[in-house]
Amino acid sequence: MSRIRFACLALAGLMLAAPFTCRPFAATDPYTNFVAGVGNQAISQGVAAGFANTNETIADLFQAPLTNLYQNLWTGWVDYTFPQDPSYNTLLVQ
Repeated sequence: MSRIRFACLALAGLMLAAPFTCRPFAATDPYTNFVAGVGNQAISQGVAAGFANTNETIADLFQAPLTNLYQNLWTGWVDYTFPQDPSYNTLLVQ
């Protein structure tokens, strides 16, 4: 199994187990930054692979906006799912 598939499976396992795990651990900044970063990297590679066999002009027009849109949606979902805990000196909503 490739490393990318293993990382995606591990991330999916974290997402499925998140509601049942210890919330203070899941709400820390390093954890949420890791989840958001891995997702954003996967989105970047996925969108680039999706436009790999298309016309170069179409890829130039749509690749960056779609990547930004999907990354913003992913980061928003991570921030919504794992709100920051005030006991760790971070805000619940920014």
